[in-house]
Amino acid sequence: ALGQPGEAARAFEAALARDPDAAWAQNNLCYAWLTAGHEAEALSRCAAALALDPALAVARNNLALIHASAGRVDAAEREFMAGGSVAAGYYNLGLVLMARQDYARAAQAFDAAGRAQPSLEAAFARARDARVLAARAAAAGK
Repeated sequence: ALGQPGEAARAFEAALARDPDAAWAQNNLCYAWLTAGHEAEALSRCAAALALDPALAVARNNLALIHASAGRVDAAEREFMAGGSVAAGYYNLGLVLMARQDYARAAQAFDAAGRAQPSLEAAFARARDARVLAARAAAAGK
């Protein structure tokens, strides 16, 4: 966040040297590699984090983002849905689909998130947004 990714990576590596079972440090290295565009390293770190703590939802989400950034939306969906919360899984999938400009599928994902957790008002708002964008894209012939 401070624009010092190298420093951050060194700090997470130091944390792992002190505690090789620090799943959070592996996850943070996963995210650092993801944001740097190094898919193989990011995948390796996310896998290590999940091997240490299979319930670490943030690592599962980062793994999903790696897949999504590589165009593997189905793999991203599997990871989001394995994160524990069905509503969060569908909501995060909707965000990925919006970023990919797949507005119709995004609306479906947000609808599913809202059905899974009716109090998740943001899901209903994003579904409406996605439908508007889908209609605009259809009108523009996209």
